Amino acid sequence: MERIKPSEFIAAPPAKKPCKDVLRKENLKKGFEKLLYFIVLVFGVYDSTALNPTELSSTNPSGKIGEEQLKLCKEIYDEAKARDEKLGKKSTSLLSLVAILIPLIVSALIYIGTVTVLSPWCYRITMVVVTFSLFFLLMAFLGAFRVIFIRSYDVLYVQSVIDVIKKEVKQYSSDSHGRGLLWCATKLTAMNDHKADFVRASQLFITLSVILLLLSATPLTYTLSPEAKIQKIKGDVQVTSKSIESLLVDIKNEMKSSRNNSVNEANLQKQIETLSQQMLQMEKDVKDIRKTARKP
Repeated sequence: MERIKPSEFIAAPPAKKPCKDVLRKENLKKGFEKLLYFIVLVFGVYDSTALNPTELSSTNPSGKIGEEQLKLCKEIYDEAKARDEKLGKKSTSLLSLVAILIPLIVSALIYIGTVTVLSPWCYRITMVVVTFSLFFLLMAFLGAFRVIFIRSYDVLYVQSVIDVIKKEVKQYSSDSHGRGLLWCATKLTAMNDHKADFVRASQLFITLSVILLLLSATPLTYTLSPEAKIQKIKGDVQVTSKSIESLLVDIKNEMKSSRNNSVNEANLQKQIETLSQQMLQMEKDVKDIRKTARKP
């Protein structure tokens, strides 16, 4: 199928930026500021609900919402509600991913603590990198966890049908219905934007954690190679004549004991053969005695 080309009525995909523009000082500064913003965001304290839209009321803006506009108000509210559910599913998926990555990073910390092949400076750098990886992963957990606890949003309730003061059912009006939906949609959209910041922060922290974990695994692969397990002897090895003489004496003693054992085994074998011959002779004598005892 032929792809539709962008035109005045069709949006074009994002333009590609050169690598030199990405690595500019201003862009790196913005990235670092965004990282600090997300770190402060995770530990920040906020109100439990969004601020009320001051310019939206039963009389402002002027005009009436008809049946056709009411359908549009319902679509706006449904889209905001669907986005809220989508953000909740994303946060649950991020928590599952964090639960998978935490054992890997903890195992890496324990393994690094037992490695003796790495040089001291490489050991320290690897420990620092893995520690930062664990830190960012915990930040991702906090960010995704906070999204689950943000559940407050406004919905149409009894007051939209019943006049509580007069204690009577209100007369239905598409204008009041549409304004109520827009009110709830604006409050829900504001809370969704707040949740989206936590989701983006959690995604960024997980990405940084995985990158740092892979960087820390680079020197650890050296410890798994066969060459890393070979321990070289440093310094001179001296072999004295006394040690050689003591080794020769031990070898001679072992040879003597083996010879004595072989002689003892031969004697035992001869004794066994003698006993077996005596047993055969005794059986013959018993048979002869029985034969003589049977004769009248």
